[in-house]
Amino acid sequence: MMTVITNITLTEGSEPEWDAAVRERFDNARTRPGWVRGEILMPLDALEKRVIVGTWRSRADWEAWHEDPAFAATRAQLDSLQTEQSEPSWYEVVYDVTAPRSPNPVEALVARARQIAAKIARRKTTRPHDDR
Repeated sequence: MMTVITNITLTEGSEPEWDAAVRERFDNARTRPGWVRGEILMPLDALEKRVIVGTWRSRADWEAWHEDPAFAATRAQLDSLQTEQSEPSWYEVVYDVTAPRSPNPVEALVARARQIAAKIARRKTTRPHDDR
């Protein structure tokens, strides 16, 4: 797995438009082969700056995404909203840890209902029967 990091400085006042365009670009990336995850970071002491962090299975997957027409379509728009962009820095992911996924609420409810039903069934089978 590879992580790519790019630092951006935005033109004053362009932040909301740039953020929206990059969110759209990330939505497109989610459908691409090799996409793992992405983040847009904003330093709290420099609101005009952004750090883009993207994780891909391989650098080739990331490069293929850059050839996608949807990616190219937003390039000019984003470039016009930026005053500076660093060259991407590449990192190989050595170890990756994420929080456990939250269960789907419906699946959790069904699992809980099954537990209760099983508990009730056990009670019925362990009580003595009154045959009067």
